[in-house]
Amino acid sequence: MSYPPPPSPGGPAPQPSAPQPQAPAHTSAAGADPAWPSLPDRWWRGTQPHATFPVPYTLVDGFGLFAWFILGQVVIGLPLSFLVVMLGVEVTDLTSPGLLATVLATQASVILSGLGYLKLRGRLNWRLWGPIRPRLSHVGWGLLVGVGGFLSIQVVLGVVLSLLDEADPPEQELLTAVGADPLVTLLIVIAAVVLAPIGEELVFRGVLFQALRRRVGLWASATISSAVFGVVHVEVIGVDALPAVVAAVVLLCLAVVPRFPLVVRLLLGALGLAAVAFAIAAGGWTPVLVPTGLAALGFVLALTFHRTGSLLVPIVGHATFNAIAVGLTLLAHNLDLPV
Repeated sequence: MSYPPPPSPGGPAPQPSAPQPQAPAHTSAAGADPAWPSLPDRWWRGTQPHATFPVPYTLVDGFGLFAWFILGQVVIGLPLSFLVVMLGVEVTDLTSPGLLATVLATQASVILSGLGYLKLRGRLNWRLWGPIRPRLSHVGWGLLVGVGGFLSIQVVLGVVLSLLDEADPPEQELLTAVGADPLVTLLIVIAAVVLAPIGEELVFRGVLFQALRRRVGLWASATISSAVFGVVHVEVIGVDALPAVVAAVVLLCLAVVPRFPLVVRLLLGALGLAAVAFAIAAGGWTPVLVPTGLAALGFVLALTFHRTGSLLVPIVGHATFNAIAVGLTLLAHNLDLPV
């Protein structure tokens, strides 16, 4: 061990060397991903892009996975359906266990292939789950968010549709088969309460929201990711209003991007509201209000993910929301009530 030379007689006392700056916890050499960071309290909760948790995802990753989430249902689902038919399994409707098993296999394949894409890009790591390691308390927060979200959104949606004298909102297709028989119900529970929340939260909150948040800030990213989440449930929109609803979502999402000049944003917003009016004229209020309710759920899930720092919260919240819907549908079926 070497020691510094003693100071010369009458010279100034030696000054301690300045500490070398440490690299932030989220950076690493040669692109290797570090371990879970030790974060200063609340630093990652800022609402501005520069203050958010750094993730390796790009907008191409986010919107690419969103597109695959839709197209993969066809690209993977159709060949699987043909294979099942060739094997002599009945796939007439959603009360058929064979068809539901195909739906489950398609969902799982889309999720795994999406994760495989991130793996090939070198971006499959713990950052997908946010800056906070998942904890048991996050399950409790997720349950609270799911129950509160279901009660508030369904109550408000029902009251508004009643005031507008609109028909009851259409159910998602899977729910129509709940109660057909125990096996069918079990398969629906797996699809709606397990696979759908995991897949959708990985895409919309884990990748898309986090990628947007670093570039446009909290509020714009929560709005855009939740609007895309709402419109992806096309079965509750209807064919007549779907083009106008999609156009409205695209225009209104662009209108909230803060990087655009204010005049451009106002013009985009006006065009988006015009598209909403076209959608209402084409299909009534229901095709607009129902995806808006789902978008509101997505917005709440994005905010809870941002505030808790764990993707486990929106996954559990989403699963709880779907579980309540399935449970109430099953209860109505058993009591022979209209659903």
